Order: sequence, then C-alpha cells, then structure tokens
Amino acid sequence: MQPIGSSQAQFTVDPQTAKRTRGAFWGTIIGLAVLVIIFAVALLQAANTNSVLGWILESPRV
Repeated sequence: MQPIGSSQAQFTVDPQTAKRTRGAFWGTIIGLAVLVIIFAVALLQAANTNSVLGWILESPRV
C-alpha cells in the first residue's frame, strides 16, 4: 500500500492560533464556573422559598 499525501508533511503551530486556543479554553472554564455559581445560588434561593424544589432540598435526610 502507498501512503496518501506527502511524506514530507510538517505540522507547525501558529503562535496566534495557540494564543486564541488558550484564551478560548480559559473563557470556557470561567463561563462554566459562573454557571455553576448561578445554579448553586438558584438552588439556595429555591430552598428558602415555598417551592417544590425547596421542599425537596429541605426535607430531612436519613
């Protein structure tokens, strides 16, 4: 069998692409952290109100 493509293929990483990738990664991490915090605050708010979710969260644990 013969290889497809050039046998002299070189892979280079463009510094601008690497910088954008790192920025996108940290943006994703920060965004997910913010969503988790918002979800936790919403759960705490629901637990303090007379809602079904609050009743479930405040139910006695065995």
